[in-house]
Amino acid sequence: MIENKNQYEWLLKGIDCGSCAAKVERGVSKIDGVVNSNVDYIAETLSFEVADENESGVLSQVKQEKAAIWLVAAFFAFQIMKYFLA
Repeated sequence: MIENKNQYEWLLKGIDCGSCAAKVERGVSKIDGVVNSNVDYIAETLSFEVADENESGVLSQVKQEKAAIWLVAAFFAFQIMKYFLA
């Protein structure tokens, strides 16, 4: 059992669907060192706990995961807009 862990809550501005929230939550939960993760798309927050061992490396990976998911979501939103405006 991991006893030393720090809890974080980050804003996810603009997230507005459960599917996107689930993707962010799954991606963050797969990062080594993340003990627990939860996305609340209504409150637009990502909550997660990190084990003390490699905290700075884990936080960097969480930021990268968050950015990657936003890029994919933006791409699909653009494709949908193109389809409906064509």
